[in-house]
Amino acid sequence: MFQAPPRLGTGNLAPQTLIAKRYKIIHKLAQGGMGAVYLVSDIHLYDPLHQREKRLALKEMSEKVFPPDQLEQAVEMFQREARMLAYLEHANLPEVKDLFQDLNKHYLVMTFIEGETLEAILRNKNAPFDLETVMKWTNQLCGVLEYLHAQNPPIIYRDLKLSNLMLETKTGLLKVIDFGIARFQRKRTSKHLKQLGQQENDAGIGTMGYAPPEQWQKGEVTTQADIYSLGVILHQLLTNHDPALTPFNLPNITILNPLVPARLASVLAKAYANNPALRYATITEFQREFMRAWHEEFKGWTSAKGSTI
Repeated sequence: MFQAPPRLGTGNLAPQTLIAKRYKIIHKLAQGGMGAVYLVSDIHLYDPLHQREKRLALKEMSEKVFPPDQLEQAVEMFQREARMLAYLEHANLPEVKDLFQDLNKHYLVMTFIEGETLEAILRNKNAPFDLETVMKWTNQLCGVLEYLHAQNPPIIYRDLKLSNLMLETKTGLLKVIDFGIARFQRKRTSKHLKQLGQQENDAGIGTMGYAPPEQWQKGEVTTQADIYSLGVILHQLLTNHDPALTPFNLPNITILNPLVPARLASVLAKAYANNPALRYATITEFQREFMRAWHEEFKGWTSAKGSTI
């Protein structure tokens, strides 16, 4: 094993590299504009008796994408993500294990989630998911969003999309990952973190197609932004339609997938209404209406396992 040299570019850590004299790089899991994630082994917790190693996920913050005058703010946001997650305990969220700086780079250590993102699963399937599967995932996502929104102050995730939802292989649980742009609810200002090449009047924060209109405008963003994004991803799971192709103008679900009852489609359409005033006020209200529509459409319906849903 060898020590990482100072200022090594993000995403370039080689296998066997030792970070902070503790975390051994196994291989890179993913890389995006804001940083890279590696699978690592915690050598402090190695079990020689059973020859077992504790595997974790190491998130490395990218510094090159930010102008020098915004680097300090970027580091603050990275550390804020870690501290925000550190005090959250929910079955659908990863756990923070460590936060540190090593050789001028910033790292976050979390539980390693073995599985695939819903984005990868849908891409490989290349067809809509069945209603029962989507219903079960809907309840999981409503539960974790309700938990986040119930914090004081409420936490708005702001980047709900299929690539940020990991289906854990062992448990079948959905894990909401990457809290990079989540924040506590407050009024938005015109000041926001820009990446290199982004103009001052670029108000957008989030992912086009998934983020609601208010996230691309100056103004107030509330927990209803997450309700919008949830409606969009449920539309995508039920239709295999990429929302980035028609942002703020999703086609009718029942036209793309006639197996979806009109009542359920109507509930989802209200969730992703462009005007926040026309959406559900809370995630609890959305879940209640979704399940009410489900039971009215499938009264007495049971799953393949024989249990009433």
